[in-house]
Amino acid sequence: MPQNHKPKIPWLLITIGALGAAGALIAFSQLPQRLTGELETSATPHRPAPPIELKDSAGKPHTLEELRGNVVLVHFWASWCPPCRQEMPRLLELAERYKDRKFKILAVSVDKSWADALRTLPASSVPSDMLSLVDLSDSVADQYGTHEFPETYLLNPRLEIVAKLVGIQPWGSATVRQAVERMLKN
Repeated sequence: MPQNHKPKIPWLLITIGALGAAGALIAFSQLPQRLTGELETSATPHRPAPPIELKDSAGKPHTLEELRGNVVLVHFWASWCPPCRQEMPRLLELAERYKDRKFKILAVSVDKSWADALRTLPASSVPSDMLSLVDLSDSVADQYGTHEFPETYLLNPRLEIVAKLVGIQPWGSATVRQAVERMLKN
């Protein structure tokens, strides 16, 4: 065996790496809109939000339709989701900031029991302008096409979806406040 033998470049690994990088670029270019910059809602055609009919922890039924006339955040989350638990305090602060305004948050847990959901979001911590519901059958999440958590839909007062937000969001940021204020003015 020659002393100056140099190993050949593993072309298969380079090719796999290049394909992976190309796939990542395509995936990043198709990410849903996030509230990290300007949230433009007027130029996009809006589709009606799927109906929601679920009960709260006291067993009282609620529908999305009862929130018509308000800007609504439909927020899907789960107690087993670390980013969901991480952002929940900021979401509660957002609800508190806009209480007594035409802004409502509908927090829909996809947990399998109320006990699980209440460990993360106790009924006593839910502000009056926020509804906490559990989608025990995942049927509402399925209707919305929600499979990643947290995931949020911003609805205009006509209950049309104007933005889909996937992943943890900066609910306490100036960008979110400005987006909510713009929606409330329209």
